[in-house]
Amino acid sequence: MNMRLVYPMLRSAQRRNLTRVYRYHIAHIGNTKDAEDLTSQTFIAALEGIRSFRGTGSFAAWIMGIASRKRLMFFRGLKPEIPLDEALKQDYLLPELAPGLSPG
Repeated sequence: MNMRLVYPMLRSAQRRNLTRVYRYHIAHIGNTKDAEDLTSQTFIAALEGIRSFRGTGSFAAWIMGIASRKRLMFFRGLKPEIPLDEALKQDYLLPELAPGLSPG
């Protein structure tokens, strides 16, 4: 794959798909800052993985697949933060055992 030919094509494809990718992220995330970050990450990943694009499908479908994976990774990274004193009050740290079962 001649990268001198690929990069101009990738830039053109980026311009055509930028709004679509951003709208996808904003629709699922609802936060403009995170949507902008994910959009950037999507196109960086596309640039890094351009050699894996076989051209058998559309570039738009390929880039949206990357956007989908970036969104999933974003949500996997979100962990609810509960202050320790609140967790202790609400017994978040101690799961209830089924009757007859003991820990350990």
